[in-house]
Amino acid sequence: VFEPDEAAPLPFVFDMLRPEESFGAALKNFITYRYYFYGFPYFAYSALAILPIKLGGALTEQYPAVMLALRQLVSVLPMIAAAYLLVRMQTSTRRKWESAGLFVFLLAVPAVVKNNFWWHPDGLTVLAVTATIFFLSRDNLRFGKNFYLAAAVCGIAVGIKYTGLYFVLTIPVYLLLGWHQKKISFK
Repeated sequence: VFEPDEAAPLPFVFDMLRPEESFGAALKNFITYRYYFYGFPYFAYSALAILPIKLGGALTEQYPAVMLALRQLVSVLPMIAAAYLLVRMQTSTRRKWESAGLFVFLLAVPAVVKNNFWWHPDGLTVLAVTATIFFLSRDNLRFGKNFYLAAAVCGIAVGIKYTGLYFVLTIPVYLLLGWHQKKISFK
């Protein structure tokens, strides 16, 4: 039923949603999930993805629905969103057939297809990294809200999985570019 990396963290996500006597205890339980191979954004999003199922009954009695929700909402949906952002950056979605072809191509890449068969943080990580690049591209050295969104999403990427660390330097390098081109002051 499970891929190797699915079975280990699942009980901890269930524990994040365990009822407690007070809101403070429930919040503490949600934040301190005691399984830190992946970061809080991944576990929090996963817990929220299965919350409607939890509200409908016991999670352990609904494994098929839980795994379907986790695989689709945590793995597949973020990867589709990342592919959309990449297509939008490349084609600006003005050329419909080219955009559609590129979108289908990106979603058909074997690594993407294989990763979307199981619940894993790669989809969220790819989305966060892609969103970082997307927002920096939209900002175009203006240092407005898109820059701050890029910095925040980059932080989320790091919080999800160490892969995000590869993109941490994009923000300081972007700042240095803006300073070098006199778009912003050193202050």
